[in-house]
Amino acid sequence: MSRVTLPVPIQRLLPLAAIAAALVVLGSVQPGHSRFTSTTAAPDNRFDMASRFKPRNLAAPSISGTAQEGRQLHADPGTWSNEPTGYTYQWKRCDAAGEHCDAIADATERDYTATSDDVGQRLRVTVRATNEAGASKPKPSPATAAVLIAAPENTAPPTLSGVAKAGETITVDYGTWTKDPTAYTVAWERCDTAGEHCDEIPDATGDTYTLTDGDVGSRVRARVTATNDGGSTHARSEPTATVDSAIPAPANTSPPTISGSPQRLSTLTVTTGTWEPEPTGYAYQWQRCSAAGDGCADIDEATSQSYTVTAADVGFTLRAIVTASNETASAQAASAVTAKVTEQTAPTVTITSVPAGNSPSGQIAFDVGGQTTSVTCKIDSATPTDCTSPKSVSVSHGATHVFTVTATNPAGSTSKTATWVNTSSYVSQGYWHYPPPVNWGYYEDCPGCGAYDHWYYPPPQWIDTSYWSYSGYWRIDP
Repeated sequence: MSRVTLPVPIQRLLPLAAIAAALVVLGSVQPGHSRFTSTTAAPDNRFDMASRFKPRNLAAPSISGTAQEGRQLHADPGTWSNEPTGYTYQWKRCDAAGEHCDAIADATERDYTATSDDVGQRLRVTVRATNEAGASKPKPSPATAAVLIAAPENTAPPTLSGVAKAGETITVDYGTWTKDPTAYTVAWERCDTAGEHCDEIPDATGDTYTLTDGDVGSRVRARVTATNDGGSTHARSEPTATVDSAIPAPANTSPPTISGSPQRLSTLTVTTGTWEPEPTGYAYQWQRCSAAGDGCADIDEATSQSYTVTAADVGFTLRAIVTASNETASAQAASAVTAKVTEQTAPTVTITSVPAGNSPSGQIAFDVGGQTTSVTCKIDSATPTDCTSPKSVSVSHGATHVFTVTATNPAGSTSKTATWVNTSSYVSQGYWHYPPPVNWGYYEDCPGCGAYDHWYYPPPQWIDTSYWSYSGYWRIDP
């Protein structure tokens, strides 16, 4: 309340009651409108001018916060005179120009959360200040911007369809959203086998994604972002299964088999077996099993396709595990177990056939049993050479010859022979040749040779027609 100073003569002339009345009148002058200052203090609360006048707005109320559905707005009551003791609020919904406002039912708190009914409209709040003198006239705030719709909200997550295999195409369904999204964008992500720790796949932003070799062993998911005028929200699909290679893992269609004699110091070899599709590589592991063929355990460092049987294997059986692999995965198959391993004996050799008739040339066939380190053949005392059955031979008729095949392993050597038995013979024959007689006639220069018509009989001649008769046969020796 302004203080008013009266001239001293007036103070003397006016009665005390008149002075009090004048102070009441002058006290109604609002600050800023009087050049007088009262020097008389009110004796009690009956003369507290602030409590005798309603609040008057000095600065309009204001609204803070984002004008968007679902967002809270906060009203500041502004500045008021005459010491308000309280404020009341009424939120109003106005047209797009901020005019023609209607009170919003039950919106009488200082804070207000915008609803879907407010979208596209502008909001104001009117404030009344109160004190002991009563309530002020309502003072409206400036209007907010037009209320935006809430950003989309996902109510059913995106889903994926397709086969999780390299070369296959995965398609995303956006899922279900509220607040009428106007656009969707997709980002594909590559994740670990748990579907976590995902990294965005460069340039993979379409509704479909074709899995690549780089995705093999990972899981893939899609992040869908829905957008409207109120903003954007994203949601992720569940990840795919772990991505397989376009090539399936190898599958065994025929098990591995072992060749060789299960004897100490012999060498066993295992085949790979048959697989589909064709593997890109194989690995091997030999195992020692019980005499009954069970309880198999890996043999240390026995990881080659071939295995040399040791003394530790005697009395046991053996088998091999073949691992086939390709770009996708690997798979294993086991061979059947061998017979029980025994001590090694020298190999056996059997000559099974020789050239027929009396021909010294042809082929000699033989069988070798057991494990061998070498098989050699020779004729007579020639140097042995490596050979396989059948062995071509050629000898002369006129002598006896011996063919020898020898098989060797660490336990010893075994030889078998076949002999060319020469049965050739010399046929001694011939005949006497009697030349015709010769008439020598009369020879003057041959005194005493005789008269005319003398015949001469030459001596007979032996004509030799002897020859060799070549023959023989091959004999398998015991």
